[in-house]
Amino acid sequence: VADTSSSNANAFTETSNSNIGLHGKKCKKVYECNICNKGFPCRSALETHERIHTGEKPFKCDLCRTSFSRLYHLNRHQKLHTGEKPFNCDVCHKSFSRQYSLNVHQRRHTGEKPFKCDMCNKFFSQSSCLNKHKRVHTDEKASSNIAYKGKAVLIG
Repeated sequence: VADTSSSNANAFTETSNSNIGLHGKKCKKVYECNICNKGFPCRSALETHERIHTGEKPFKCDLCRTSFSRLYHLNRHQKLHTGEKPFNCDVCHKSFSRQYSLNVHQRRHTGEKPFKCDMCNKFFSQSSCLNKHKRVHTDEKASSNIAYKGKAVLIG
């Protein structure tokens, strides 16, 4: 049984199905996004999610005025202004502000390349490098303004 409630700023569907994670087991209702149909265990989680669709960024940095959709992201960003870099590489002693950045950096030392292209089986150390590479297999390179390195072939 679904009860659909709508407003211009906050449209959602409320259902009695609670199969959403551990928090969902505590809640009796599921809130569903009317735009992408993703379900959430509570209304506040849905409202946070909806910012993806609306582009709303209510959390602003007092120092540089950069805006964020989540308070967590603002707090993480503010550490950049303090210069705090608590994550250190054991090999070269370079410091990072985020654990994720250290993990990516350490792949330089280990040679680990966990991201595989499904089309040509080439491996990459970062997901962004894989995504950039995938354009080689599509027509994106022909239709974009991105400069590509490659060998010139003279057809004659």
